Amino acid sequence: MPPARFITLWLSCLCSLPAAAWQAQNRLQIDHGKLTIDRSKSIAEITRAQASGGFKATQGADIGLGLFQSRMTASVEIKPLTGDRLALSTRIQTTPVIYVAREFAEDSCAYKLILGHEWQHYLFDREALRHVHTELPRLTADAFNRDAPVTQANLENAKRSFMQRLTHTYDGFAFPLHARIDNPEAYAALSRQCNGEIGKQLGKPSAAQAPKNAVGTPGT
Repeated sequence: MPPARFITLWLSCLCSLPAAAWQAQNRLQIDHGKLTIDRSKSIAEITRAQASGGFKATQGADIGLGLFQSRMTASVEIKPLTGDRLALSTRIQTTPVIYVAREFAEDSCAYKLILGHEWQHYLFDREALRHVHTELPRLTADAFNRDAPVTQANLENAKRSFMQRLTHTYDGFAFPLHARIDNPEAYAALSRQCNGEIGKQLGKPSAAQAPKNAVGTPGT
């Protein structure tokens, strides 16, 4: 299951606007927040959160031993330049968190295994954002380089188009990365490690809320 991700979009425009057809240049700033490791949640809590994409959830379908979650906020500002040119400033801020179920002691093999799995998702997330940065000129040109009247409505439409393209580019690059380690074969390989430590923990009463058909499957 891909990591939970939440996007809030703030758009602002500083006018006056040029009167001719427009071309846009864009500068992207990515502010990576400090990664937090959270051990306060139980297996049952992470299971419910995994099913809905974040805390707090009410029901779940797969066992969640760990969860990578990145909250991302994107903002776009526009300033007119000379002639038909616009200057864009795009900023993405991330708040990454890795949850590892509190049932696993920090010095245990299982804890290190789960943490390593979620850490890989964190690295995939950063790789996808680097890809977005590389694709920025194309995304900007596709959304903003237009022969159209420069009106507030047209700019708002261009901004929405840009953010949709940015999100689609991120998701399209990130999903195959996450799928490399979120599949039955990968989970089966993980379950064979640590001398069955994960399965033993899931057999305890504290994990009774988790569905038995998913035992041994680390959550993402």
